[in-house]
Amino acid sequence: MALDAFVSGLAAAASLVVGAVLGIWLRPGHGAVAAVMSFGAGALLAALSFELIEPAFEHGGIVPLTLGFLGGAALFVAVNGALDPAGGFLRKASTAEVFLRRRRRAEIETILDGLSRVGVLRALPAAEVQALAPRAEPMDVPAGATVFAEGESGDALYVVVSGELEVLSGEERVATIGPGEVVGEMALVTGEERTATVRATSDASLLRIEKADFDRLVAASPPLAMAVSRLLAERLGATSARQAEAEAEARRWRAEARGAVEAHALRASPIDHRAIASERGGSAAVGIYVGLFLDAIPESLAIGALTVGAASFNLPFIAALFLSDLPEAMSSSVIMRRIGYGPLRIVLLWGGLTLLTGLGAVAGNLAFAGASPFALAVIFALAAGAMLAMLAQTAMPEAYEQGGWVVGIATVLGFLTAYLMKTLGEH
Repeated sequence: MALDAFVSGLAAAASLVVGAVLGIWLRPGHGAVAAVMSFGAGALLAALSFELIEPAFEHGGIVPLTLGFLGGAALFVAVNGALDPAGGFLRKASTAEVFLRRRRRAEIETILDGLSRVGVLRALPAAEVQALAPRAEPMDVPAGATVFAEGESGDALYVVVSGELEVLSGEERVATIGPGEVVGEMALVTGEERTATVRATSDASLLRIEKADFDRLVAASPPLAMAVSRLLAERLGATSARQAEAEAEARRWRAEARGAVEAHALRASPIDHRAIASERGGSAAVGIYVGLFLDAIPESLAIGALTVGAASFNLPFIAALFLSDLPEAMSSSVIMRRIGYGPLRIVLLWGGLTLLTGLGAVAGNLAFAGASPFALAVIFALAAGAMLAMLAQTAMPEAYEQGGWVVGIATVLGFLTAYLMKTLGEH
């Protein structure tokens, strides 16, 4: 039985290496990956229902089934959440996209928060001005460096993310600018010469918005162009309002601008993927490895438990795991290439994971050999809950984003195929 468990584990996970090779060298289109991914997800859903959930109920009844199922899902979600900050999210396209979108949204909200504090910009339509936020470029300024000097042409606005700047008139400090604040705002609207010098008093991180981008936005938006014309005529008349009114106006403007941020502005680019991997250095590689191993643990447990006392291989379950693992390796390998992993390293990674899945199945088989029916029921349910949570968090969202309508049909076909394999195999 231990040998059967090892062979079953290797067979189920062998598609990881196949998927890695396909992802690296053939680079299948998004539609093909989505179709295979959703077909595999449908097959795995059927396998979970008939090969794990049903036996769990038969072995122990509703209590161990419920406890194990919910416990497996909660455990996977918790451990997966703990791994993501270390770089584990990079192992899958869907989780990488979610992480980077959240980071991008946080950056955009920082920019909009800064812009909302500027009276001259609040006089402009928030839904129009928010389009500038995704164009902001990060900029690191060392302590003592000059951001811009008095007399220079106003070509950009700066939002302070961290650190501190000082505003100088001649050599006299007239103001300090801290995180969340904006400097050089009139440059966007008027392009006038700088009336002061701004210098970093500490290492600072800024976001730079160029006047050229603002001008292009004005040229493409008649409502914004009209608002700018009125603003120039009034020349900052709105800034004389009382502080309480200004703060209320800032909150309203900020909320309107955030609500107008479009989804495409949050989409991550290959540069974003490489940048986040570079930021985490070696921890990203460790996070990816551990994350992939986390995905394999429920499969190993399930295979090991199912081979306890089994008279033959559980072909429907092995086939379902094979189909669900194939697109995972395909899409993950594309992400790994994007962040700088070499082809040999990727193949060896997936090959090692295949071997670990086989060994894990052996360990599960030996550990559960003398387990009571109640314990086996909990184990079946635990593995099923973890795998279902994995499908819900990663495979299905990614498949739908890449494939659209084809996902529904492919998922149903996968479920039907796995069900027919099991039914026909019993007759």
